Amino acid sequence: MRIIAVIFWVIAVSLLVYALVTVDNSKDVGTTLQILGFFALLILGVLFWVSVGEDGRDRAMKLGEPLEAVIIEVEDTSISSHGLPQLKFTLEVASPDSGTARIELKERVPMSKLGSVKKGEKLVVKRDPEDESKIYVDWQA
Repeated sequence: MRIIAVIFWVIAVSLLVYALVTVDNSKDVGTTLQILGFFALLILGVLFWVSVGEDGRDRAMKLGEPLEAVIIEVEDTSISSHGLPQLKFTLEVASPDSGTARIELKERVPMSKLGSVKKGEKLVVKRDPEDESKIYVDWQA
């Protein structure tokens, strides 16, 4: 989603370059509007960049505590996204502060990991530090 902010910035810079290249010595209202448009798009881009922030998965992968989970059950959801199959997991997650908990989650699974996703196998999961109810599988672990 931050790509939208980058697009704002590219358009803003293009607008400024165009305004500077086409400026003549006379005070042109069009050039003034182009420069004002540059600053408006620049500010919109910054506001959008800041408002989008990181999503829970990114935050969990960077800052989340790694926890061990055991696959209790795994089901195919018959959904794929970006070429990756989505599976529904029932996991038993061991947490040092709250013992073990049984959770359900849906995750897109990389094709290279499909063979290791079966009942009884262990996975590394990470919890979103800002929302501890959100847990994500760390497929890089």
